[in-house]
Amino acid sequence: MTERQRDPLFVAATRPALFLGLPIEMAVVMIMIGAMIVIFGHNPFYLTLVLPLWFGARWLVRYDYNAPRVAWLWFRTKATGAGENQAWGGASPAPFPMKVQQGRGMPNAG
Repeated sequence: MTERQRDPLFVAATRPALFLGLPIEMAVVMIMIGAMIVIFGHNPFYLTLVLPLWFGARWLVRYDYNAPRVAWLWFRTKATGAGENQAWGGASPAPFPMKVQQGRGMPNAG
């Protein structure tokens, strides 16, 4: 067995950057939600409404830091119907919109 095959892959090399226990993307969204609550509520004490959301998010990433990404992918595909059910027979996590060609041959020939 070579040295390369025996080297461990450390967790720090695969986990996302964290801010107060949340992935950066999720923390930024939570901070923006808190800012909007303060702006529209005209009272900084309304910021305490974000604490249950923050602890709920911490509960979500308790075992897997990629859980918010998986939950977002589920929401984009299964929960919304994504419009691709007719083409594929199910939800698809493809990053590009699916356009099914109707008919056969070259459509612009002629």
